[in-house]
Amino acid sequence: MSTYTVKHQPLLSSGGALRYNGFSEIRSLGASLRGGHANMTPRLTPDAQQAYKEVLETFPAILHPDKTARIDWLVGLQMAQKGVAEGDREMVITAARFISRPSSKARYDKMMGIGETRETVKTGYQTLEGYYRRPREVKRWPPVVAKTTKPASEMKILAFCASDRKEGNSDMLVSEAARGATDAGAALLDKIYLPDLNIKHCQNFYMQRDIVGVWEIDPDMAFNYCDYSCGFKGLKEKGTCTLDDDMPEVYEKIKAADAIIFGFPIINGWEGEVVTGFQERWQRYTGCVITDRAGEGRRAMVIGTWGTGDIQAYDNIVEVVINRLNTFKYNVVEAISACGFAGLLSGLDGDGKGIIKRYPEEMKKAYLAGRNLVTGEFGS
Repeated sequence: MSTYTVKHQPLLSSGGALRYNGFSEIRSLGASLRGGHANMTPRLTPDAQQAYKEVLETFPAILHPDKTARIDWLVGLQMAQKGVAEGDREMVITAARFISRPSSKARYDKMMGIGETRETVKTGYQTLEGYYRRPREVKRWPPVVAKTTKPASEMKILAFCASDRKEGNSDMLVSEAARGATDAGAALLDKIYLPDLNIKHCQNFYMQRDIVGVWEIDPDMAFNYCDYSCGFKGLKEKGTCTLDDDMPEVYEKIKAADAIIFGFPIINGWEGEVVTGFQERWQRYTGCVITDRAGEGRRAMVIGTWGTGDIQAYDNIVEVVINRLNTFKYNVVEAISACGFAGLLSGLDGDGKGIIKRYPEEMKKAYLAGRNLVTGEFGS
């Protein structure tokens, strides 16, 4: 196989290895490859071929063609950067990291012979001593530098917690962020526990404005439709959703808030139906019933927590929630990831409250993020 030169080498470490720092660098990687040779099949060492086979076995067969193309692409780049004719095991595993979810890190660390062993992880499930020895970590994402539109003393914040555990880890971090905001002068409108709400699922009926158009084509066509949606008396007329639940009251609070804090636990690798159901309902509510979006020009903070000890494991899920808030026109200026809440007591302390309270330096990150939410001052 012939090698080729790539002039742009933003991902090389001082040792010449391709750095893996998460999904944020994949765009740089793609830019380096677009000059050509993207379809070259790399020559691999026997050890690399075995690693390649192990990696592909972790994906469903229907995804193999796409994953194969991506791995070949990334291994080829590393070979070009190093000026070698064969790809090695590390190159294959590095490529696999880029095309996999962050939660796959432990698997690839194991393939490289690094990271925690299964025996070490088990200690947190076997004895209280092992459980309390487990590390807990909070990561404050790089904040967005953006000035607030009003002083903190004039701002009102609304906090959401999607956890069933009151005074659990998610709840405590939300409270700490809210404390940072109120200590800076903001007022806390309310702290809403989403599991306590009666939020129904949108039935996706035709809106009145749509059914009128259908009837112009076929007056005899029968459809279920939402009588009171936006458009019932004209497209600019506000309506009332036919679903009788807590959403109208919640939305009035959302509209009254200058900033929101949204915290949730990630369980079994996803954000759960409490979060998805509420945000789906929120999106339908803004689309059907009102003519503006409450997030326009307002700020938000997202907090995600999970059990595994890898602080990057579910950043992609946190990103999903960030993107949804972005569709509501919020400027998400702060994000917090927190991990290590698995084990014998399932992330709780002996008193049944979140174990994160044992880590004041980690809690401080949420406090400072909440302060920045209303002040625009980074803080450290």
